[in-house]
Amino acid sequence: MDPSAYEWCFSSQELGKDGPNEHSFQNVRALLDEWSAGSLLFEGAHVRRLAPKKNGIWELKTKPERHSVRLFGWFVQPKIILIVLAKFKNDVSAGCKDEIEFILRYRSNLNLDEPKVTRENDYASLVQV
Repeated sequence: MDPSAYEWCFSSQELGKDGPNEHSFQNVRALLDEWSAGSLLFEGAHVRRLAPKKNGIWELKTKPERHSVRLFGWFVQPKIILIVLAKFKNDVSAGCKDEIEFILRYRSNLNLDEPKVTRENDYASLVQV
């Protein structure tokens, strides 16, 4: 996880439009713990690929909906996702347009070997053990 995204997720000072909620950050931790432990996160419910698909940008979603947090990033390799942006659901732009632009700029500035994003296309191949 990018240090600024980590700081956002685990700082009690970050406020969303609906106000702070410690449970939001606990839900982020639980989601990341599930991911790290190898639990399958269900596409649609917990994870979705943002359009256009060719960008390879994914959104991870915490539950419940109230004070839900969205994590944005991409798969560098199967089973390895780089999270670089976190926001409260209510702070996300329409169609995730601003978040997609941020991720594309961020990724283009990284000194990584090409391809910077995995060429795998379907979710199952990205997360299966």
